[in-house]
Amino acid sequence: MDESYQFIAQVSGIRLDTLAAERSRLSRMRIQNLIKEGHVTVNGEKTKAGYRLNEGDRVDIVVPSP
Repeated sequence: MDESYQFIAQVSGIRLDTLAAERSRLSRMRIQNLIKEGHVTVNGEKTKAGYRLNEGDRVDIVVPSP
């Protein structure tokens, strides 16, 4: 079964990969790979690991089963 995380950014300017790693407790490298594979979205859209979040952005992470 896939594991998933959802959160709303409370501050602007932090990198997507940094905040996603903090909130999910996954490594930043794992988050970067999930972003590249399209398993992390911001406001329903795929983006890059270095995307700077805006306050209120919704982040969805799906960690596929191995």
